[in-house]
Amino acid sequence: MRLKVIAILLCIACICTITGCGSRVVSESVEASASPQEAFGNAPVASSELAAQTAQTEMGAAEESEAMPEEREDGAFHQQLAAVILCRQDGLKYDPEDPVYFWRAVGYLVGMTAPNELTEETEQSGVYRVTQENIQVFVQAIFADFSGQIPSVTEEDPVVSMGENGDYLFHMPAVAVSLTSVELMSGADGDTVRVEAGIDGKPAGTYEIALEDYTGPEIGMRRFSHSIAGVETKS
Repeated sequence: MRLKVIAILLCIACICTITGCGSRVVSESVEASASPQEAFGNAPVASSELAAQTAQTEMGAAEESEAMPEEREDGAFHQQLAAVILCRQDGLKYDPEDPVYFWRAVGYLVGMTAPNELTEETEQSGVYRVTQENIQVFVQAIFADFSGQIPSVTEEDPVVSMGENGDYLFHMPAVAVSLTSVELMSGADGDTVRVEAGIDGKPAGTYEIALEDYTGPEIGMRRFSHSIAGVETKS
């Protein structure tokens, strides 16, 4: 586990020192509402200005480590961190039992990773379909060893809705997040990543994010090497 994380962090460290190289993850956004914010349960969705931005993660092209299989995307680690950081920016605390947090975090991750082998683009721009089988991959990536029941989707959720065949439809607006500093800290309770983040070019705080090995469906192992186990805001 630690070797996997160290390998990923070495890749991200290269980003901070190398300019002019990077991969870009793009997801078209849903049309923004005229109002500054849209309601999502008890917490607002990011502003329409933020929602209209293009999703991007500033991942550099670094050499593959033996601890990181070539087929696994290094960018997925960045996207997981960004998803839970965005939730904290929305005023939501890490809680897999909170349906508002649950769908917001999973929605951010789906939105930043799509399109990929786990999602299907629909005829509606910026809306992606995820099967009941594949949703378990994103759930396990955000919530380590999740064994509870997936919350029901209600009509009040602007981020996710249910398709006629029981699939999940994500209407997630795109956002731009940069991780300006990532530091691994190992302790008796496992590995923690200390992250300094920026959103729209502005500082977005410092966070400590606990990690565990990804133990979800096998189809997700090519994309995710670990899962998020907790998030703490430091500043």
